[in-house]
Amino acid sequence: HLELKKAIIMHEHEPMYACILAFNVKVDKDAQLLADKENVHIFTAEIIYHLEKMFLDHIDGVKMRRKLEASGKAVFPCYLKIKDGCIFNKRDPIIVGVDVKAGTLRPGTPLVAWSKDGPVSLGKVLSVEVNHVNVDVAKTGMEAAVKIAGNGNMIGRQFQWTDDLFSLITRESIDAIKENFKEDVTQADLALLVKLKKKFGVI
Repeated sequence: HLELKKAIIMHEHEPMYACILAFNVKVDKDAQLLADKENVHIFTAEIIYHLEKMFLDHIDGVKMRRKLEASGKAVFPCYLKIKDGCIFNKRDPIIVGVDVKAGTLRPGTPLVAWSKDGPVSLGKVLSVEVNHVNVDVAKTGMEAAVKIAGNGNMIGRQFQWTDDLFSLITRESIDAIKENFKEDVTQADLALLVKLKKKFGVI
């Protein structure tokens, strides 16, 4: 059971890859029991392409589960400007039209206005609409209507409509992006993430 021992060691480093691909091999009962106990996946098939597909489906499934688990922690970087004449509700909830100047805007994103006195928390994005249709993401260069779950701060009082808006970045949110959403961020997103990290003083 040397291969099984290697897979058990791999489980400690990266559980996703703790697998054994058994091509045209019968797996004995003891090995299967030990594998189940140690959370090692054994894939068996008589056709090599089937084996490869089983393994790749497993990897995709693990990545998808991790994304779902991390989605509450991950905050994608974005920089927005409120459009002139597009203030539909000033407070609770704030509803405005915005230009996505950089990054990506998604529902669930915590937003901050950078006022003359520093950052002002606006709350979390409840919905994003592009051309009157709810979307999961608005990308750089797009115009969107955004509804923000207000926390008492009001346009014209605690901050101005001309202030820059940014997603609120934390160490936890950066780690969640790095670990689970690498393929969803562009080089431009990463550059913005570095800028926001400095802006918010994240170490």
